[in-house]
Amino acid sequence: MKRTIRKILSKAVYTLVAYSLVSSVEALAAYSYVSNAGSNNVSVIDTSLGHVVATVTVGRSPRGVAITLNGSYAYVTNAGDGTNPGSVSVINTLTNHTVATVTVGIVPTRVAITPNGYYAYVTNTGQNTSNISTVSVINTSNYTVVATVTVGYYSLDVAISPTTGTYAYVTNYSDGTNGNISVINTSTNLVVATLSVGTGSWGIGITPNGAYAYVTNIGSFFTQSYTVSVMSTLSNAVVATVTVGSGPLGVAITPNGYYAYVTNYGSVFGGGNTVSVIATSNYTVVATVTVGPSLSSPNGVAITSDGTYAYVCNVNGSAVTVIATSNNTVVAMVTVGTNPIGVAITPSIADTPSREFNRIPWSRNR
Repeated sequence: MKRTIRKILSKAVYTLVAYSLVSSVEALAAYSYVSNAGSNNVSVIDTSLGHVVATVTVGRSPRGVAITLNGSYAYVTNAGDGTNPGSVSVINTLTNHTVATVTVGIVPTRVAITPNGYYAYVTNTGQNTSNISTVSVINTSNYTVVATVTVGYYSLDVAISPTTGTYAYVTNYSDGTNGNISVINTSTNLVVATLSVGTGSWGIGITPNGAYAYVTNIGSFFTQSYTVSVMSTLSNAVVATVTVGSGPLGVAITPNGYYAYVTNYGSVFGGGNTVSVIATSNYTVVATVTVGPSLSSPNGVAITSDGTYAYVCNVNGSAVTVIATSNNTVVAMVTVGTNPIGVAITPSIADTPSREFNRIPWSRNR
């Protein structure tokens, strides 16, 4: 009898330990959330396994993805039909279930979240009656829009200063002849500056120390600029202009701030299939990585929190290309949904203190 009890107890302990080990491994893994505009869903890639482990249905034509700093929630913009207001789907990354859907402006395109997790800023590209785009500000505690900020013409991307969260930087494509950046003070939600950059400003990424913003300039049908403007966030002036590949769209910067990865989507004259790697120390392109066949048209890009891999969405390839940042070689192609556009990656457990929604103290006068 005692022997039987010991066996049962031993088996129970073994099962508990095994379950704990599996749970720990799962918790350590980072997950890549990829919006598929053509299939109206989000593919969840386990970065440790290299394949899709979940598919989450969201709204119509999902575009941008952003994840809270602690990795607990993914915010996905749904562009909709282009006439009626779009929405933002909020996904609990622990269960991969949608916990809220927030109505925002027309054609919501990209989204960024303040470092403390309080607010999500969403660019609404579709113009209102004044041909001006807006930014919807979502309170993440109750999933309501608390402010709508008028910005520039045909606004596309948004990034928030990562160290303080003081400013949100919004790219305005304009009419393709003179792009600019609207700078929003996040404590007042007022535009405090409009900054000239390159032709047809599109994507934006800010260095981890908050000192520089990298802005992709796609140009227009008549002006093929294909550059990245490097702007000092201290002086609000462009300090360098880097020539990259055809039709630069997305940009992501490594956690150590050493490199910027820029996707070259292509132009009206042909689709692109490369990523330009810029050394931030001297503003030069140090590598050009082919991420798919011709016309694969890479768009969104994100880098793992340890800086070892870059994930690139190939819009026309229905796949995500994984680049090893150590030698800038392609190490994997992961099949996802139709027309992947946006991507964001959760931090691993080693890079975040808790998966609970821990709010970082931050003074707000609102």
